[in-house]
Amino acid sequence: QTFYEKKIELELLSLLKNKAVDGVILASLENSWENIEHYLAYGPIILCNEYEENAPIPIICYDEFEAGYKAVKHLISKGHKKIGFCFDSLNSQAQLKRQQGYLHALKEKQLPFNKKWLFGDAITTNDGFRIFEKLDKLKDKPTALFTGNDQVAAGVIKGATIKGYSIPTDLAVCGYDNQLICTVTTPTISTIDIPIVKLSKRTVNEILLYINTDESIKRKIIEYPTNLIIREST
Repeated sequence: QTFYEKKIELELLSLLKNKAVDGVILASLENSWENIEHYLAYGPIILCNEYEENAPIPIICYDEFEAGYKAVKHLISKGHKKIGFCFDSLNSQAQLKRQQGYLHALKEKQLPFNKKWLFGDAITTNDGFRIFEKLDKLKDKPTALFTGNDQVAAGVIKGATIKGYSIPTDLAVCGYDNQLICTVTTPTISTIDIPIVKLSKRTVNEILLYINTDESIKRKIIEYPTNLIIREST
């Protein structure tokens, strides 16, 4: 677990160099690929739930563009024209792909894009509270939000409810991940469901293949589709 820290990420990769581990699975990518690539000389590295255009390694991920497009298209179908987007870090190419899906859905319907409707560092429930407070102060507010994960969605909804907003009448919220929290909040949270078990199993099988055989590591992209789960928050 790197907690999105560049230094910790490199420290963990040094375990591969020192033969303390046989392989590394990276579920986020904080350093540039140029700073990571040389570690391939010491063992296999695989990207999981992340994307890197220049990495010559297996990448097991979700179709992030489709996820962003699908969520925003749903919000548009509910009549929303001002839609915000939350992300954890745009250093992540996976997050960028999701944002591209969001932007494509807006462009397709000739809807406005406002940079003030982009909210970064969206990871925890507290971040959701913070994002809602920032949104609430805007003169020109979005009427819907696609958040980076369900914890953020829950925080936004809680903050909005405390302030007297009606969800989804005053603010519609769509999450990402389909965590258990989506079914216990009031209202329940619409979200993007991801096949995390399939992704995890495939990632482990892939790293074991390179650890247990002489097969040379090579670039391949295994991309899983996502599903929109519609609940009360939209």
